[in-house]
Amino acid sequence: MPISVTETTGNSVYASPFIGPVNHPVHAKIDVSALLIDGAQGSQVDAKGYLKPGTPFKLTAGVAVPLAGTAGEYVYGVVIEATKVVAEAPTNATLGADASDPFVALNTQGLVNRDIVEDNLGRALSASEIAAFAAAGSQLTLTTT
Repeated sequence: MPISVTETTGNSVYASPFIGPVNHPVHAKIDVSALLIDGAQGSQVDAKGYLKPGTPFKLTAGVAVPLAGTAGEYVYGVVIEATKVVAEAPTNATLGADASDPFVALNTQGLVNRDIVEDNLGRALSASEIAAFAAAGSQLTLTTT
């Protein structure tokens, strides 16, 4: 179950997935149509339309897309903080039809707390996703649980 604090306005506050400083952020274009609110890859977007911190991304043709956890992928960056990417109450269908590609801050180097990432996403990372943090090209290190 995700660890979150609910404000009086009903927004969730997520824990930061980083240990130590966030020194190497990039302003990356995100493919919203590849995001999910509920599915096999968990929920990358919450009910208020915020992209969850700790969501790992790969870079494909200059656009960041969620890490699918397939062999050969590496983590390019991780979402630094909750960022509004769509309107409130999204569904997988509305996300899939969304043609907007907003820019989001991703951290590309550093130490990432696996427990917090899993709590924020509401699921355990797959073995392939864990391996993608250690794959050649990734400059992010994932802690053990």
